[in-house]
Amino acid sequence: MIVSKDFSFAAAHFLTKYHGKCERLHGHNYILRISVKGPVAENGMVIDFVLLKKLVKEKIIDRIDHRNINDILENPTAERLVQWIWKELSPLSGQLEKFYDDPNFPIEIRTLLENPTGAKLDPVDHRVDLFEIVLWETPTSFVSYRGEDENF
Repeated sequence: MIVSKDFSFAAAHFLTKYHGKCERLHGHNYILRISVKGPVAENGMVIDFVLLKKLVKEKIIDRIDHRNINDILENPTAERLVQWIWKELSPLSGQLEKFYDDPNFPIEIRTLLENPTGAKLDPVDHRVDLFEIVLWETPTSFVSYRGEDENF
């Protein structure tokens, strides 16, 4: 099953390998959709939305919201930005596992990171994988990416 969560952020960029108005500094109100794929667990979930939100906020949104993306990525087209996001979130092992030992994390979510016997999965993401990233630069213009070409 595929589970998705949408995020929004505002950021500026300029395209260094483009000739036209987008080569000048400008901004967008982006919409980002992160989709993961996995089996439905005993509790009826693939992944808790709270866990997915926490991970994406920490790894991506907090780093690019209200920033100049050129400070992070050279020539940050929408295509290159989704490749960067994919690289930052993948593989999910280690990304999700760090939440397991967080004493402030709810027990309901912690159980998603365990197998049916209660033992911690090794690695945690044997059950959940990144599936697709969709990034809207404008309400009518977007790119989607499934990790096909990570050479950027």
